Amino acid sequence: MRVLFVEDDPRVGRVYLRLGDLRGYRCLLATNLEEAAVAWRALRPDVIVFDGDLPDGRWADLVETARPALPETRLVLVTGAKLPARETVLLAPGDLRFVKPVSLARLASAVEDASTTGHQTLPELRASGT
Repeated sequence: MRVLFVEDDPRVGRVYLRLGDLRGYRCLLATNLEEAAVAWRALRPDVIVFDGDLPDGRWADLVETARPALPETRLVLVTGAKLPARETVLLAPGDLRFVKPVSLARLASAVEDASTTGHQTLPELRASGT
């Protein structure tokens, strides 16, 4: 499975890459939207794990322009805030959304779930108790 992690915190990015390595994923890490756009085209990922807020913009800015070229790519959005309505409509069936913090086990499960077909978009999930 090809996974693109988009995360600006270097520590979290390293953890995500280690998780991907342990799971046997082919992974790339982008630390901003510009890198993510290049990596999305190069890797053609099955799943993208997005930080909701990045220093150079919001995840939705990239998804609006890039998703039409790769509609089969599933998103796992990890955010610390409620999504504006404009961004919620960008989530497709099969995409998942989590409110921080999220456990690595839960994130790994979400990546696996997002890579399968027939999944429905889930409401915001919190790591505790879900």
